[in-house]
Amino acid sequence: LPADGWSSLRGQQLSDRETTTDQQALEDADYHVQVGIYATSTYDLDLSIPSYSSNGYVWMRWRENLQIYLEERDQTLDEGITLVNALLSDADPVLTPLSKAPVQLEDGTYYQLFSYLGRFYIDKASFRHFPFVTVSLPLVMEMEDVNGRLDYSHFRFEPDIQNSGMGLFAGIIGWLNRGWSIAEYRH
Repeated sequence: LPADGWSSLRGQQLSDRETTTDQQALEDADYHVQVGIYATSTYDLDLSIPSYSSNGYVWMRWRENLQIYLEERDQTLDEGITLVNALLSDADPVLTPLSKAPVQLEDGTYYQLFSYLGRFYIDKASFRHFPFVTVSLPLVMEMEDVNGRLDYSHFRFEPDIQNSGMGLFAGIIGWLNRGWSIAEYRH
């Protein structure tokens, strides 16, 4: 933990046994989607709500078995993905595909790039050392496929740690940026 004892970790860490079980469940899952996020700008931090606005890019990469599943149901991957911590505002935050359809890459996987824009709820902030406040600005995605097989035991997000990140305008003036993280959480 940082010197102030605060962590942006959401939920509880898994025990060694749970970690082993979860790793096996990851390997057994039918569908895997690699997800990357790049925040190009972050602005309008409002701790009274608490919320912030952001825009950027999300990309996803998946194998042919998931593409077949989607085509059989005449749906796209983004139709089932919800930005969970999106706040209602003038416009609902959504993932907007930047191409009409995913592109099949040479290795047989499918790839699609999306943009996002919205206002998002902040679920974690530490006011313990006010006025030196620590805030985590989350962007939370979840797959919703209530009538299908895209639940946690069959569908898993895998973070693209290497290519994700923050752009030049993703910091907020007057705040020290301690970095970013991307992870999959069980809900």
